[in-house]
Amino acid sequence: MILSMSHQTIIFLATVLLGVLTGFAYDLLRVFRRIIRHNKIAMHFEDCVFWISAAIFIFFFLLTHNFGEVRIFAIVGVLLGMLLYFIIASPLFMRLAVGFVSIVLGGYQRKIEKVLSKMRKYVKMKNSSLQNQMKIIRNKE
Repeated sequence: MILSMSHQTIIFLATVLLGVLTGFAYDLLRVFRRIIRHNKIAMHFEDCVFWISAAIFIFFFLLTHNFGEVRIFAIVGVLLGMLLYFIIASPLFMRLAVGFVSIVLGGYQRKIEKVLSKMRKYVKMKNSSLQNQMKIIRNKE
């Protein structure tokens, strides 16, 4: 479908804004990671879930506003918005957010980490007992 130049400009500016919002959402994930320590597997899983979700959201945006046509200017708009956000706003936001959260949480951070550690141990324990039960079942067959 042929779009007017003004409609393409609006779509481009909207995708730039979408890129900025995607960068901001990723920074929220980064703040969460600084508050609660993650291992590499959890970080990779979170990244995969985040980027797949972001791609689906961006695709649905293009589907509803650009008649489902993925055009190069829309992709460039999203990438440009993310790049601008990460260069201009991200360093300041990260400093402010991490500082704010550390002030608000204060002494609670260690308690939260202890609770999460206990949850991890419980899940590992349940997982190992489930694996032992599966071994018993396999051996009986």
